[in-house]
Amino acid sequence: MHKKLCQRCNQYLGLENFYKQRKNKDLTVNYCIICTNQQARERQRKIKMQCIAYKGGKCSLCKYNKCLSALEFHHLDPNQKDFNISKIKKTRMDEEVIQELDKCVLLCSNCHREAHEKLIKIPIDISFKSNIIVAYKYKNINFCKNPKRRKVSIWNCKLRPNTRKVERPPYDQLLKEIKETNYTRVGKKYGVSSAAIKKWTKMYEKYGTPDKS
Repeated sequence: MHKKLCQRCNQYLGLENFYKQRKNKDLTVNYCIICTNQQARERQRKIKMQCIAYKGGKCSLCKYNKCLSALEFHHLDPNQKDFNISKIKKTRMDEEVIQELDKCVLLCSNCHREAHEKLIKIPIDISFKSNIIVAYKYKNINFCKNPKRRKVSIWNCKLRPNTRKVERPPYDQLLKEIKETNYTRVGKKYGVSSAAIKKWTKMYEKYGTPDKS
């Protein structure tokens, strides 16, 4: 009987305890069935935590925030619903998920059921307020403080330069100084590390020059 080592639980198990690979049915995945399912649940829980943080972290009506499983996403217009956020099968929170979240308000399970039964009505000001992001930060997700530009990268937000301790030089000037000397000397000139200078160049390459408007 052939056995294989699960890379997650470090146990040798029979091949029947592993899922087949999607692209090659003759091979099996590296995790056993139990670990694969557990990993999927952990990934879905992580994404839901990020979605809840994006929507304010508590019920828009009663402010409940104790249990993650008791918080749900209510679509203000059911006709605009593209998918169920709580059951998404994604590895990260992307722009598609954010667009769907903007159609929803965060409610606890009790308020959600009452809203569907039309026992309570969601005030317009609450539904509008829940879609305004005020610098929620959860792990690797950073949202712009400006509600009119919440989907814009923090690098391009006009509020961002006000929080900097060091004024960054223009991109052309930065490249010229790096070429004439090196990252370490440029870093000493601006009072930062060489790693910070490399980060500046990467940010310029990725997002361009920050918006001055």
